[in-house]
Amino acid sequence: MIVFMFYKISIFAWKMDYKIAIISTNTLSSIALKSMLEDVAHGIEICIFYSFEDLQKRMNETFVHFFVDAKNVFDHLSFFTAIQRKIIVLCEGENSLLRDSGFKLLDVSAPETELVKFFLGIHNMGHPQGQHPGLEDEVVIKNSLSVREIEVLRLVVKGSLSKEIADELHISQATVAFHRNNISDKLGTRSVGRLAIYAVMNGIVKAEDL
Repeated sequence: MIVFMFYKISIFAWKMDYKIAIISTNTLSSIALKSMLEDVAHGIEICIFYSFEDLQKRMNETFVHFFVDAKNVFDHLSFFTAIQRKIIVLCEGENSLLRDSGFKLLDVSAPETELVKFFLGIHNMGHPQGQHPGLEDEVVIKNSLSVREIEVLRLVVKGSLSKEIADELHISQATVAFHRNNISDKLGTRSVGRLAIYAVMNGIVKAEDL
């Protein structure tokens, strides 16, 4: 079972000029994590640190949360334990030695859909009424998505296969493929997970429907 412990971020915290720190020696993982956080944490600066020493140089700044790899947590346990409520430990798989430590864990090896739900869970804490900025009409204007493309996007992020989308919308699978390509080109991604984040953030689907 993937270990996901959701934590509460206040509306106030999201609105202020706070930062989130990522401390990891894994460059690619850090960049990917930053990219996903930026999708949901609008207005918050995401800072990457490749060593604990780099982080220490900026500890006079206000960090709301720290995403830290397990090695850094072990190497500087007393420091991170003192601010444990702000720490999310990046681990791979469910056999992390920190599983019963009281730290919140994020399994970075989990499927993208699970990671998406985790980050959307963070965002939802800042929108307790389940409301997100943006209406479908505004999405159409802003990104030139047609009404049909929004219908296809909604079904794609809910996990429907092309044949199922074609049957539900009474169009051919070739037309579904055409719309999916257009959606990906307009939104700049072919990742279903990233499309899901976009759809939730713009009110096209609800996070609980994913």
